[in-house]
Amino acid sequence: MLRECAKYGIDAVAVSELSQKAGKKKPDEIKKSFSGLKGTLENVGKGKFSPWSPPKPIFANFGSSQDAQWWERRQAVAYIFGIHPIFALMSPELSEEKLIELANLGAGLGFTSETLNKVIADISK
Repeated sequence: MLRECAKYGIDAVAVSELSQKAGKKKPDEIKKSFSGLKGTLENVGKGKFSPWSPPKPIFANFGSSQDAQWWERRQAVAYIFGIHPIFALMSPELSEEKLIELANLGAGLGFTSETLNKVIADISK
């Protein structure tokens, strides 16, 4: 079902919720109902980043608070550096400091933590 939702560019969480409300349980009947799905969603994701990514570390200890602000920042860092959001939540080794160092080694941009903070603030508006 996830593949079908991705193929049509529709949110699988929304499809699940609306299909459940409509009493549809079988994949074939859910797929056939894609074009007619309507209704109000109760489980709408919030924030700038995809709600499908878990709002906490996965199999990892980041050694700090992992609240909603931490998650938003971690997703922003992943977005900026081109890292898959799930991988970012699994890899405390990919610290902001190490990513900045790698960006400077690879591109010689003079990227700093202040620059990163400004970019994160800009995309978080």
